[in-house]
Amino acid sequence: MRKLFLGARFGGFVTDEHGGPWSGFFIIQDDSTVGGTNITAAQPGDKIRIKGVLGEFPTTPNTKSITQLFLILDPVTPIEFLDFGQPLPDPILMTPADLGATGSFEDPKLTERWESTLVRFENLTVLSNFPGQPGNIMTAGDESGTIAIDDYFLALRQFLDSNQGVWPGFPPGTRINITGFLRDVVTGGVSRTTVNPPSFDAIEIASSPPVITNITRNPVAVTSADNAEITAVITDLQTTVARASVQFRVNGGPFQTVAMTNVDSLYTGIIPPQPDGSFVEYFLSAVDDTGDSTSVPGDTSASKFFYFVRDGGLTIFDLQFTPFPDGNSGYNNMEVTVKGIVTTDTSDFSFYWIQDGTDPWSGIWVNDNVNNVKLGDEVQVTGTVQERFNATRITNVTEVVVLSENNPVPEPVVVKTGDLASGTTAESYEGMLVRVVDVTVTDPRPDGFPGFGEFVVDDGSGGVRVDDLGNWDGQTPSNVNPGPDTAFVEGDQFTSITGIQHFTFGNYKIEPRNESDVVPKPVSVEDNPAQPFTFDLAQNYPNPFNPQTTIKFSLAKRGKVTIQIYNVLGQKIKTLIDAVKPAGAYSIVWDGKNDIGLPVSSGVYFYKMKSADFVEVRKMLLLK
Repeated sequence: MRKLFLGARFGGFVTDEHGGPWSGFFIIQDDSTVGGTNITAAQPGDKIRIKGVLGEFPTTPNTKSITQLFLILDPVTPIEFLDFGQPLPDPILMTPADLGATGSFEDPKLTERWESTLVRFENLTVLSNFPGQPGNIMTAGDESGTIAIDDYFLALRQFLDSNQGVWPGFPPGTRINITGFLRDVVTGGVSRTTVNPPSFDAIEIASSPPVITNITRNPVAVTSADNAEITAVITDLQTTVARASVQFRVNGGPFQTVAMTNVDSLYTGIIPPQPDGSFVEYFLSAVDDTGDSTSVPGDTSASKFFYFVRDGGLTIFDLQFTPFPDGNSGYNNMEVTVKGIVTTDTSDFSFYWIQDGTDPWSGIWVNDNVNNVKLGDEVQVTGTVQERFNATRITNVTEVVVLSENNPVPEPVVVKTGDLASGTTAESYEGMLVRVVDVTVTDPRPDGFPGFGEFVVDDGSGGVRVDDLGNWDGQTPSNVNPGPDTAFVEGDQFTSITGIQHFTFGNYKIEPRNESDVVPKPVSVEDNPAQPFTFDLAQNYPNPFNPQTTIKFSLAKRGKVTIQIYNVLGQKIKTLIDAVKPAGAYSIVWDGKNDIGLPVSSGVYFYKMKSADFVEVRKMLLLK
């Protein structure tokens, strides 16, 4: 139960002894500081009885989630042991097609029935396994489709995090058999079903092709006068390398092949000079003397190495642009020099972003908290391009030159919220100053309680997250306040929200720089004819209610307001709002769930409002 990557929680996979579909389950203890549950004593092969509360994670609509049984901690309800040392059920033999059409997981009925079960796939070929892959995902497949291999077990996660996400000894082209647990996750913004081996030993190698590593390009910034020298270390663990080559194409034309020469295991291939402005894509391949072959990247239909030929120096576009869904830069892990205008500075974040225009792909994150640049500075930055959890940045900065000061900051690009949430358009605005207008809060806590300081706004085109990474007090951080971590409630409206388009933890989100980037929609006298306002807490309606009810309240002046719900024992079960709000009239909806998102039982509940010296309590009745 301590072998999974769960943070400050305990959890584990359990299965019905009879096996088959719908036989797997995941149990979790949400707070590892609570003792007496016996979860840490449970070992593989133990037969147990569990009492808990069902829930799904994550709770975001239209997102794959995993069904979990939460152990009851108040009062502590321990796991009951029925037997020990029982043989584990055999894994269920599957193919990728068993999870959906061509392995694309399009049918949730196919994936859901096998969730949390122990499964086995045989004779798969590794398709991709390279540094920087979001979530440390390795993909493999056969003629029926593909699967994603993930690192939910702690020992694998720790190793892969230290190895740039590369699974050791499994280059593209390796044929493998794999045993692991199925789990639904969101990685790199993609919702997918993954197989999670408990250890590297759960992946058997059937045959292994050559291994291609340490790929370099010289020069990094290629001009029209340059040969592009591609080098790599190519070895074979079982036999010898027969040949290796570089395949390249220019501006989407046909592929050309350049044979690589070698000195021992160091192989070199030369891409000849190309005209200024050319877009060059390439990949490497190798074959051993048994005929086993590999290429890097492994799935060349989904990703390739690439560069632009620039006589005038690289632009931010060159570093950010990608035609491939993985979002990786063609200059990943390479040192570059680029110019731009500072659009945020260290008074807003502990790092900054630069931008050289308002066209897509014109902004980039600079991970530098040493050089004290200012908003509007034109700077020339030298550093290493890095894909950090699918966000492109310049890090390991070695030089920053301020070329000029007090330049106009590029105007924010006005974009629809739905276009910023996912897809190519969202990727193209990464690192840029963007603005959404006439938006409404549709989800105050998309990650449940306590959340991560994010909320969702929508202009009617689809929701996008807004985060609190910058210097603004729009919500209360969850590490400061044990209540809800957002000052905004569902239905709050904004004239505009401006910020940097950023990608973290599997989601695109807007990062406002400071308070001035968040403009609430003004409340007019016509909208609220009862001004001046008074402190008031209205009776909820409907009452009795099921499944939700609305609570109206008003504030006489700006200040902190809390509304909390208590059961008949006086125990707080839900904080509806804990935030600073301006004077005005408001309404908030309670959906009959507690602070961890679980439905409460029928009965009498009390809701209490406190603001300044005003305190009022009212009673309501939930009937199911």
